[in-house]
Parts: sequence; structure tokens; C-alpha cells
Amino acid sequence: MGDLWRRFWGLNWWIKGATIAVSLVIVLVIIGAATGSGGDDDDSSEGDSVARDTEAPDDTEAPDDTEAPEDTEAPEDTDVPEATDTPEISWSDGLALSESSVTEALADGDEMTRSLNLGEPRSVQIDGGYVSVTYKAEDALGETDLLTIGAQTAFSAHRALFANPNVTSVTVTMTADWTDEFGASSEDVTTVSTLDLPTVQQIEWGGLEDRVILDNKHMFCISDAYRIHGGIYSRLGDTGCLTGAVRL
Repeated sequence: MGDLWRRFWGLNWWIKGATIAVSLVIVLVIIGAATGSGGDDDDSSEGDSVARDTEAPDDTEAPDDTEAPEDTEAPEDTDVPEATDTPEISWSDGLALSESSVTEALADGDEMTRSLNLGEPRSVQIDGGYVSVTYKAEDALGETDLLTIGAQTAFSAHRALFANPNVTSVTVTMTADWTDEFGASSEDVTTVSTLDLPTVQQIEWGGLEDRVILDNKHMFCISDAYRIHGGIYSRLGDTGCLTGAVRL
């Protein structure tokens, strides 16, 4: 009985030991499986990660055609400084002589009381520095008045034209309608006054104007050449400084 009991307990411990051993093996297997599986997962995830990292990128969308840079606007033309207007040459500064410039200078001239309208000459002739202008008297009161009109018109025209340094000689002619002894009327030269530059250089226009107002013969007396219609000259009671009806 005692031997049987000992065999039972010895067998029991063996069974227990075997059971424990088997249990340990199972536990180890489970642990190993668990750890192995985890390692595989880690490796797999790492591999997947690497695989994902190394996967060729999806076809990258072709970049939109790069927009060509807009044509840069051509720089606006820089404002070219406006050419400064060349100051117009005035008559007194030596404007070129022409029919229009002479007529304009006459129109701008100062007229005496009995002077004809300087800006309305019948004709204008230019030859180099020589200027000839002609006027016609329409409403004279008589022969002596014609002389006064002729003298004041000549003086005013000379003064206006000789303001231009290009003028070297001026002839002022005045015509009028004359009626002969038979009653026929015709236009004829009434007065003529010519001044040349050397004579003009001696003239003080303000002082000469006073003399012409006081004496309608004086303008012709100082002229380099003059002519007075015979019908006027013959009626002068006092010829004064005149040396005749004509001086060439």
C-alpha cells in the first residue's frame, strides 16, 4: 500500500511535470508565434513603407504649358521735347522783303492826319533792297490838298519801311484823277518822293514829322528825288525850298 502510494505520487508529479513542460512549450510556441508574427508585420509594414516610398510616382501631370510671358509692352515713346518755336523775325529785325511783308509793315505803320491808308497800296514792287509803293488819292479838296496828302503819305510810308535794315531805298508814288482843259479826266502821277538809306540815316522822324505838318513842301525838299504834278506846282504861291516841279 505504501509502495502503491509512492508510485501514485511519483506518477502524479511526472504527469504534473509533463503537463507543466507541455504548457511551457505551448506558451513558448505562442510567444514565438506572436513575436514572429509581429516581426513579420513590422518587416512587412517597413517593406510596404519602403515599397510605397520607392514606388514610381504616378505619372505626374504634365505641367500646363508654361504661359509664354506676355509681350512686354514696348516702352512708350519718350516724349520728345517739343522744338522750341523759333521766334518770328519782326520787320524791324530784318524780315525778308516781299509784297506781303511790305504790305503788313505799311499797315502797322503810323499814319499822319492826311495820309492815305498805308495798308492799301495800289501796287508794291521790290528789287533787292529797293521798294516802290503806289497809292491813289480819291477825295482831295484841291491842288494844295493833294500836295499835303502826297507829303504826309510819303513821310508815313518812308518811316514804316525804313524800319527794316534790309531796305536801302524807297519810292512813294501817289496818283489822282486829273481833268484837262477839255474836261477829260485821266489818272496821272501827282507826287513822288524817293529816299535813300544815307539820307534816312540823318533823319529824326519825330522832328521831321513836325516839319512836314507845318510845310507840305518840306518832305519833297529833303527827298533824294521827287516829282510834283505841274498842276500843283503852278498853283503854289510860294515854292519855298523846292527847286522845281521835278528833281531826279
